[in-house]
Amino acid sequence: MRVGLEFRLFSYAARGPRIGSLRILVTGGSGFVGRHLLSLLRSEGHECRFTSTRETLDPLGVILRLPDERGALDILQAFQPEAVIHLAGVAFVPEAEGDPIRAAEVNVEGTLGLLRALHRFDGTGKVRWVHVSTSQVYDSRAGERLDEEAPLFPSNAYASTKLAAEVLVRMYASAEGRAAIIFRPFNHIGPGQREAFAVSSFARQVVKLERSLAEGTRSAQESVLEVGDLQVRRDYCDVRDIVKAYSAAAQGQLPQGTYNLASGVATPLSWVVDLLRQLSPQPFQVRVRQERSRSGEALTLSGNAGKIRSACGWKAEIPLEASVREVLEWWRRCEHV
Repeated sequence: MRVGLEFRLFSYAARGPRIGSLRILVTGGSGFVGRHLLSLLRSEGHECRFTSTRETLDPLGVILRLPDERGALDILQAFQPEAVIHLAGVAFVPEAEGDPIRAAEVNVEGTLGLLRALHRFDGTGKVRWVHVSTSQVYDSRAGERLDEEAPLFPSNAYASTKLAAEVLVRMYASAEGRAAIIFRPFNHIGPGQREAFAVSSFARQVVKLERSLAEGTRSAQESVLEVGDLQVRRDYCDVRDIVKAYSAAAQGQLPQGTYNLASGVATPLSWVVDLLRQLSPQPFQVRVRQERSRSGEALTLSGNAGKIRSACGWKAEIPLEASVREVLEWWRRCEHV
């Protein structure tokens, strides 16, 4: 399988980029954020390839399971990218907590393998590196509207691996003179997000309740939405705003450095539930389940994205109400929920 993929990549690279476009490699492109990012990049006319840990129907995808430095080098040499956007990794906190060694292998060793492969491919630092970290590297006790100078204190395995990866990126970028942009996005939602995340989980449950009532398998009195702590307040952006920043960075529209991506507003999960009540004809009760809450998590987190706004004008533009509405509509279009 790899031989065929490499042949297509070499053939693709031989044509060269179209005028006004870039060759951009996206790692982890088959995930939630990656799909939205690729859609944007292609609409802008860029030549894209992406990596995935599994087979995809998209012929532009190639399998890469981190850490695999040799495989990463093969892809770089075949496609000859001008920018790399690194999304791939273990990105779900409970998953990282359940297997922290695997999280370190993928998020830290995997990033190191990619950086080493990029160094072998482009030791002079011509290829731009866009690195996606997380706002969870900050000390959640530091207050609201955290800026890039806020103290760092990762409180879980996922955040620890992401901060370690940031250190590697800065080290390699400094040694090679490579333009490297590190993003620390706060919570982002949108159509296609898996149900493991709170807003998507709530929307999926509402759709299941709607269908159960329509099919007569559940009464209105039996309709229950299971939630965690609804007093938790988070800074939500729409994923389609988030990926605009990644695209801008890949195109060199940002000076190298570290940037928050945030709306600046902390919204309680109770607001999301109230909005879903308004958007659904299905009445439901709410049941708090302790297992849906994370012990030790901060009650309120929000970010200050003033640095990137000053640098290139980026800001969160899609209203949270519209984002939640589209998440709900996406689940309604799904055949199986």
